[in-house]
Amino acid sequence: MKKFLSSLHKFERAANGLPEAIGPLVAASVQQNITEFSEPSNSPLTKRLKGNKGPLKDSGELRASITYTTRNDTLLVGTNKAHAQLLNDGGVIRAKKAKMLTIPATRQVKLQTNIKGVRGFLSALEAKGWSIAWRGGSVLGTPPIGQKGLGVKLPAKIGKDGKKLRPAYLLYYRKKEVEVPARRFMRLTDQSKTELNAFVKNYMSGALK
Repeated sequence: MKKFLSSLHKFERAANGLPEAIGPLVAASVQQNITEFSEPSNSPLTKRLKGNKGPLKDSGELRASITYTTRNDTLLVGTNKAHAQLLNDGGVIRAKKAKMLTIPATRQVKLQTNIKGVRGFLSALEAKGWSIAWRGGSVLGTPPIGQKGLGVKLPAKIGKDGKKLRPAYLLYYRKKEVEVPARRFMRLTDQSKTELNAFVKNYMSGALK
């Protein structure tokens, strides 16, 4: 009887420690989902802004933020990134303070916007002699003569005198909303479930020896 109770207590301790034991495995499985994610693929604009990086991949912060914690007998796996739920569940992004969203047209514009903000970046361009024009669905910029342009170069227009005008550059798209497709990375694949089941069996079997 004493041996039986000892084994029972050992099994109970192992069961209580199970969430902590499998935590790293579950978190690693979610990270692997991010690494291997490919569908749905990025939109053409997103590819231009991110380069060759695939869905859910940019700075690597999302993957690195996946962690786990245990609370009593419960395992919690997740991230502290505010945009993670939108990426996982999908949804619609709408402007909160402005009438429309202002979306960078190229990676170079995006990097400058991250540093200075939209208004700050456009003000910096104007200080360099750029002419900025806000349109219904875009923000255009025309650099002064001799200055290199940035953004998406637009076809040169012909003036009333028949001469080509200085080319304008598309700096931002303006949209009322943007739909983000669901990319379910917060889940366990069938392979991950099989591996976890095998781990749990081995782990609990060890408690019975």
